[in-house]
Amino acid sequence: MSTRISRHAALQPLLALLAALAPAAAAHAPHDVVTEAAISPTFAQDHTLLAAFTFTDHLLVGRSVDGGASWQKYGLPMLAHDVTGFAFSPQFAQDGIAFAATGGGGVWRTKNAGLDWKPALGGLPSLTVLGVAVSPDFATDGVVLAATEGGCARSTDGGRSWTTITAGLAETTLHVVVFAPDSADDVIIAGKVVQTSSDRGLTWTSHAAFPDPVETLAVSRHYGADGTAMLAFGRFGNGTRLTTNGCLSFAASDAGLSDAFVIELAVADDGTTFAATKTAGCFRAAAPGAPWELAINGFEELSDQTSNHNTEALVSPDFGRDRTAFIGAFEGLYITTDGGDSWRECNIYSQMLNRHVFFSPDYAHDRTIFCGNYGGGVYEYTDLPAPGAPGGPGSPAGSLAPPSGGAPVLGPPAGGLPGTDRGSAQIDAHDPLPQVPRWHGRSNNIAALFSDALALSPAFASDRTMFYGYTVLCRSKDAGLHWTPLVKPANVTVTRRIATSPAYASDHTVIFGSGGQGVYRSLNGGDSFTQLELPPAFDTSSIDFSPGFAADRTVFMSSRNLGVYRSTDGGTAWLPVNAGLLNLEVRSFVVSPDFVADRTAFAGTVGDGVFVTKNAGASWAPSNAGLPGTAPPAGGPLIIENIICSPAFGSDHTVFASALNDSMFRSVDGGLTWTPAGAGLPKDALRTFDVSPAFAQDRTLAAGTYGWVWITRDAGASWSRLPGGMRVDEGHPTVFHGGLWAKNGSVNNNGAFVLSSVTAGDWEEFTFFGDRIVWYANTGTTSGIAAVSLDGETPASVDLYRPTPAVQEPVFERRYAQPGWHVIRVLSTGTANPASLLPVVSTDGFFYEF
Repeated sequence: MSTRISRHAALQPLLALLAALAPAAAAHAPHDVVTEAAISPTFAQDHTLLAAFTFTDHLLVGRSVDGGASWQKYGLPMLAHDVTGFAFSPQFAQDGIAFAATGGGGVWRTKNAGLDWKPALGGLPSLTVLGVAVSPDFATDGVVLAATEGGCARSTDGGRSWTTITAGLAETTLHVVVFAPDSADDVIIAGKVVQTSSDRGLTWTSHAAFPDPVETLAVSRHYGADGTAMLAFGRFGNGTRLTTNGCLSFAASDAGLSDAFVIELAVADDGTTFAATKTAGCFRAAAPGAPWELAINGFEELSDQTSNHNTEALVSPDFGRDRTAFIGAFEGLYITTDGGDSWRECNIYSQMLNRHVFFSPDYAHDRTIFCGNYGGGVYEYTDLPAPGAPGGPGSPAGSLAPPSGGAPVLGPPAGGLPGTDRGSAQIDAHDPLPQVPRWHGRSNNIAALFSDALALSPAFASDRTMFYGYTVLCRSKDAGLHWTPLVKPANVTVTRRIATSPAYASDHTVIFGSGGQGVYRSLNGGDSFTQLELPPAFDTSSIDFSPGFAADRTVFMSSRNLGVYRSTDGGTAWLPVNAGLLNLEVRSFVVSPDFVADRTAFAGTVGDGVFVTKNAGASWAPSNAGLPGTAPPAGGPLIIENIICSPAFGSDHTVFASALNDSMFRSVDGGLTWTPAGAGLPKDALRTFDVSPAFAQDRTLAAGTYGWVWITRDAGASWSRLPGGMRVDEGHPTVFHGGLWAKNGSVNNNGAFVLSSVTAGDWEEFTFFGDRIVWYANTGTTSGIAAVSLDGETPASVDLYRPTPAVQEPVFERRYAQPGWHVIRVLSTGTANPASLLPVVSTDGFFYEF
């Protein structure tokens, strides 16, 4: 995360001679929000953390097995509901068991250290579970307790079944439950009343009562002996309370606490106590009840996109020895290894959130695939030669076999592997090495790389036109090599979808929809837009034109809140066409390529699957035969994320649908029945896919998941992963900075700016999993010398001076024999070639392959 970029030209007067600084920017976007996190009780052996993340509208579970240095992130069925807490088996290093509580989906259990999760729901009094706790004697007693909105649930068989406990309970809406670490008999549970049990949760005794519910509770590691615990009220404020007599009484303990909204508490083995608070950050006390002190050295500037910032406080079970703790926040995950004196951010943001995958309309000839990545912008991939040509279909030589779950194996680098520094050699698009299929960044002058909308002109083969949008709206007329910002209506915050008319070459019609801020049309290729008469709250999910639009003027819009609307006059007048839809939360929509003749369209909903119309939307009927069930424990709601027809639908009757947590399905009878078509795909998190324009001949589809882009050349019978590649801009949340870097706008640079430094010691750092890394920089007559190192090795000196200036020059590269976790660090030395006028280091990010 670029958290310490200078925004004041006065700090670096020499840079003011080179470029004007960009306007001040709010703290980072996109988000890497940590909503829940937990640390393994055997952290010293397994180095494991579990966390729930929110990346914009991507809900992910993350697992780190190297103490937070790297993360595996994946979508799961349980993420249909917010994760409200994690709890580990005390023998986690041996049994791999942990539990997750969810606010509406009950309790889930993993038996393989967090890779897979299954529902553990039998007998729960409520599926709204706000806390879960595991007995210290779990290996022998199998006891798990859950705090739910329907009371306390108790399991004695490791979560397989539950019994509702009522004996002595004063209330049914419970928020937290905690076992004493040193006594399996002693448990605390709380809502508005704090209650204790001395028989592992069978019976309860009431103690203190409060006006607001207790939302966090931390106990001394020696609670069974000293009776010490602290509680706080989270979003309700009111500071903290301390007990030293086993919850018989509580007293305020707020000395030094300047933020009364304490969201999470943690007590270490040596008594050091941490509090994560709503806005102030982290407070630390020498012991429960001791005065608090603010400990936020290294915390990021607060984002202006929330008022709720710090959410989690975790301490290592061996804190007295390793001094390690974590604070989870809207801004990321912070780690300290010196007891809280200083913090740094863990690299948790995913560089690989693929929101859109599109084939070029001329794919049969140009073999081009485009990807819109949230946080990375636009990418272009030149696919393998057409079937039958030399080097035909199949994974490129040297590509990785998909590991289990479709994600890289975790772990820190095994050591320095031999690599090659290529200095200033021209690489990437002009690599002199033998060409292999490779992704290339296509985001020059796109000021916001957080793609939510991408569209190609139907006449792409001749006009090379593309549209891109999120917080900005851009157009390219050279297949993404350069982008021009378009004038977006001032009231529109984000662009959700963009679509071009099938007759774009002649009518220049473009429509884009926002997230409840209007739908807009251009009749001049995006030069100007006018608002269309749709409900103001219309939250656009899809836009699709009739293939006969030039004559029938029909276009459809679907939304996440108001169902489907249709226009038959080119978009001027609209009417809802929702008769028969059981759910107006429509996630995806497509019209038949033979719509003029068959009047068929498909809608994918959240919770009720696929609906089909054969009369242009006048009526709809469900069409889910063969799709997964929608009731627990089947895995949560059936969310049809994307649905696309074969271009030859009129003859092959083929349509594909992706379910958010259930992979891909295919119908060959026009949607009447569905069969799985995702062999080889990871089951979870399939966000986008596209069908080749030449599908009748090549049987090819491409799909994007959280981590990769995949391809099938047999209509979904089998899938393989494309080589991975990612251009990571210097402003990306995964790139960290220290020092006085200045932000300089530039239309010729990736992401529309570069960061520059003339100060010795300013650094930039990026952690990646891959087998190739490239650093890009601007070079010229005022450029200095940088020191570049990988994995802490001796830095290589990279001279950026050139008599002829260049932008986005690949100035450093390293290749590895095998993919692994690596860290690249760029250091500004404050020195320069004698021929250079200034020692400027201007960085434009990285490209890595995996």
